[in-house]
Amino acid sequence: MDPYVLAEALDLVMKNDGAGGVDQVTIDMIRGLEWEFVKELSAAMREKSYKPLPVRRVYIPKADGKAMRPLGIPALRDRVIQRALVLLLEPIYEMKFKDFSFGFRPNRRAHECAAKVADLAFTHRHIIDADIESLLNKQISVEERTNPLAAVAASQKS
Repeated sequence: MDPYVLAEALDLVMKNDGAGGVDQVTIDMIRGLEWEFVKELSAAMREKSYKPLPVRRVYIPKADGKAMRPLGIPALRDRVIQRALVLLLEPIYEMKFKDFSFGFRPNRRAHECAAKVADLAFTHRHIIDADIESLLNKQISVEERTNPLAAVAASQKS
């Protein structure tokens, strides 16, 4: 991967800060060594010797203060690679998304999505609300995968 793309990605990662991954390498540890870090990462990718590290798992309190939520913290070098891939791929795929698509897109916020849904409520007769979280946590039959209404019916039975 081009070291200049990695350098831009590293800059974005450094601005976002964050904790170190399983290797415990932090942003402060590479400050002043950014170009060497990027060249080494670029060489590892070019030589196909780069291997992502496992994600460090920590638990943080949920908003209710009672339950804990798992959080995965990737290693700094993995975060840089991930951000570089976003820099390269986002312009290609962003133009393929429909205007009504809001999930994980740049400059799209939840309140804008809610406003869009409110607008659509006045111009359409039906709104379907689907909570897919429980569907992702169980085995799904072939019929449920190919027929969304069968999936909804099956989720209502359980």
